[in-house]
Amino acid sequence: MQERLRKLFEQIEEHPLTLGSWALTLLAIIIGRIWIENTFESLQFAFADQFFYQFSHHLFTFTTIFLATLPIVAWAGKIELRKAANLLLVGFLLIWTPPIIDEIISHGAGLWSFYAFDSLTGLVQRYFTFFGDRPDIGVTYGPRIDTALSIIFLTLYTYIKTRRVGRAAIAGWLIYTQTFLFAALPSIATFLLIGPNIGFLSVTEHDIALLILAPAPLFGLDPPTIPSVISIKMSLIYTTLIIPLIGVLVFTFFRTTFWALIHNARFPQLLYHTGLFLVGAGLASLYGESNWIPNFFHFAGVLALITAVSCAWLASVVVNDLRDVAIDRITNTHRPLVTGAITVPTYKTIGILLFAVSIFLAGLVSTQAALLLVLYQALAFLYSADPLRLKRIPLIATAIAAMASLLILFAGFIVFSTEKNISTLPVSIPILLFFAYLAIIPIKDFKDIVGDAADGVRTLPVILGEGRAKRFIGAAVFLVFVVSPFVLSIRSLFPLGLFFGTLGYWLLQLASMDHRYLSYRKLPGWFMLLAAGYGTFLALALGK
Repeated sequence: MQERLRKLFEQIEEHPLTLGSWALTLLAIIIGRIWIENTFESLQFAFADQFFYQFSHHLFTFTTIFLATLPIVAWAGKIELRKAANLLLVGFLLIWTPPIIDEIISHGAGLWSFYAFDSLTGLVQRYFTFFGDRPDIGVTYGPRIDTALSIIFLTLYTYIKTRRVGRAAIAGWLIYTQTFLFAALPSIATFLLIGPNIGFLSVTEHDIALLILAPAPLFGLDPPTIPSVISIKMSLIYTTLIIPLIGVLVFTFFRTTFWALIHNARFPQLLYHTGLFLVGAGLASLYGESNWIPNFFHFAGVLALITAVSCAWLASVVVNDLRDVAIDRITNTHRPLVTGAITVPTYKTIGILLFAVSIFLAGLVSTQAALLLVLYQALAFLYSADPLRLKRIPLIATAIAAMASLLILFAGFIVFSTEKNISTLPVSIPILLFFAYLAIIPIKDFKDIVGDAADGVRTLPVILGEGRAKRFIGAAVFLVFVVSPFVLSIRSLFPLGLFFGTLGYWLLQLASMDHRYLSYRKLPGWFMLLAAGYGTFLALALGK
């Protein structure tokens, strides 16, 4: 029997698995769990936002648990992470059982199953008594039986694969400890957030319930129901866990892919997009009332939104790279599709996941921000992809990129604005910023002159030639800096605008392909610093 089980395990482990098939299978299992829960509640009517918050909570919860369990399974069976993912996907069907078990035990009445809310001493007692003595509420019969089955299956699997009793016992203990920590996550979060102020031993169930269940506006918006409150708050807590968890897993087990993605991220552009969002947030406080509250959930919301903006940019990079392989073979030989560090199917899947994560994380905090990121992705696709590939058309390409930049700024403004619309922002500011982006964005094209020309992409450096394009774009940058104090009615900053404009002009004129400090590849970073410095002076002046 043991030999048959070992062969069964190995057959599951060896099944072909791609990133896309893994993501879709996990998503299908989670959706199945949500359907079971709603079926037992007679599929009661709820508005779409309530279903979205329920879905986000389940997706974050089970995805985080799955990712955290992967290394345990890989260690237990001494197998690769891909094989562990195969086995865990089969075992993850167990998440369907808790609501079914609770429904059967309660004879259709249902049990209120959620998390373990308890003091520090209470949690210690719960840990050593298998979740405590109240299986009718909190960690109910269903989750307990599910945990027990998980421990039994992993222990059996470990012993059959390794023939080591000690290793099997440790694997069972690890899976129980991890499950317990996730069940106690609201309590742990409360200890960390308010424990330093009132004392860790002074935190009670009431404090935990107040933090997790009490309705509280998030960026000026109130969740519609109590279940939505806990779903949003727990989703934001999971956000702070899953982002570093994914980074650690990819770095540890897929190091080549990790470094390929890091080197291809275009960090000046990442910082640029983050800056756009934060500038929008700053403008919301300058031209209206900001809804920012300095608490954990608002900080977690900002983390989610910045991650969403970053993922939107990285998804646009994937679309661009898939079409620009011919150009990159000439001017960007380090790109992952050129080096072969990532295959085309895997890169496409990464792009789709980045797009989905971007919209999903933004939607968790702001529907308007999510819609703006959808529009951003649409513009990025029209810019880079066939059949239109608008980046080949001069001025139109730059205008689209400038508009995409404005969308990120608008997202930051709307999220932090109490009025939740851009009508309170003076029209002169987006107009000025649009022309500023229009002037600065073509700077990135200098490094790709040879490749763009070979692929028929008619950027300004290709059309005008390197020298004339530098003078033309430099003059446009100079003009934006000089005009900005008059547009913003801060004429006292004209000398400062003149200084930064002149500095920007000469930075571009001195740059070259192989310059040690001012190479074309480094220019976006220099101009980002230039814009940040001038923007700081503008913000201080506007604030007064």
